[in-house]
Amino acid sequence: MIAVNYLNCCYHQHVDISYADSSLEFLHDLPAEPAIGLNKLLGLFYAALFNHNKGKAKELEAIIKNCGYAAVIDDVHVN
Repeated sequence: MIAVNYLNCCYHQHVDISYADSSLEFLHDLPAEPAIGLNKLLGLFYAALFNHNKGKAKELEAIIKNCGYAAVIDDVHVN
């Protein structure tokens, strides 16, 4: 979750993706374990945001919200 919080800070500070690359890679490489599935999903969400892939970010946003985790990304607005 520390990596997710770091990505959130990077997103809000409008930093270059190079600052976020290691955290994105870390989350991407997490094993497919249910206990950390949300963190991996959030990594995909932030990767889409940093790569300016609004379509994918919107899809992931909907999944995250439909699963009941809207509060985790309520300060991120995909336009």
